[in-house]
Amino acid sequence: MTKKEVFEEINRIQDSYVEELIELINDPEYEKMKAISFTSPTGTGKTKMMAKLINKCPQFYYIVTTLSKGQLHIQLRNSLKQDCKQNNFTVYGSSDYRINSLLEAEDIINRIPVNSKCIWLRDEGHIKTSRYEELLENVCYKIINFSATNINSDIVCNFTQTMMLRTVNQTNGSPTDAINKLIQIKRIHKDISNYNPCAIFRCVGGDQDLIDDIIRLCKRNKLNYINITDEKFDMADLCRDDNKYDVIIKKFKLVEGIC
Repeated sequence: MTKKEVFEEINRIQDSYVEELIELINDPEYEKMKAISFTSPTGTGKTKMMAKLINKCPQFYYIVTTLSKGQLHIQLRNSLKQDCKQNNFTVYGSSDYRINSLLEAEDIINRIPVNSKCIWLRDEGHIKTSRYEELLENVCYKIINFSATNINSDIVCNFTQTMMLRTVNQTNGSPTDAINKLIQIKRIHKDISNYNPCAIFRCVGGDQDLIDDIIRLCKRNKLNYINITDEKFDMADLCRDDNKYDVIIKKFKLVEGIC
């Protein structure tokens, strides 16, 4: 499969899951269900699927929230501006709205057009955002939790029929299994120019031994790695097809809350 064919297949799969999401939004049986959990592995294009939803359902207004760390909110905002046909959305970072901040609750609510139903798209929806929940839960028609790690899911995206070019999705097994899988993927796609497959390790809690093990494996196999726990990174650069890293490590604090 060529790179072009892979991304064409990914695009078709994304379209099918967005259509499934729209069916749930419009399903009378889901009328009283406020939240819908949309689970898709890291690297499968959640932002692209958000844009597809916004374009396919322009009758709604969308409030989009994501993390502020690593300029994620800026990256998400720029991506949606590029892909969305109408200006019917606003993107906020997790630190944009807080008590005594310049961004007041009224500023957020007043952006919603009169007589328009609002849908709240929560990027990284498994992470608690209590300040936004208190503000938006009773205002929005629907809440869509986009995440790779939703515990309960209404839609689970399966991209296994297409070999992902950016991320190796190895949710089960040991770090050794994941690294071996990554090396296998690299061999398969070695002839594709300007493309470097990478694996993302999402480590929860204080298991430093696990992170040390991952780093040892990277060094042993001569893989370039980056630990983005300290937040000193630009996620847009890490998401480039030709990024220089083979492994990305992210340690989540328990207080960030996976729910």
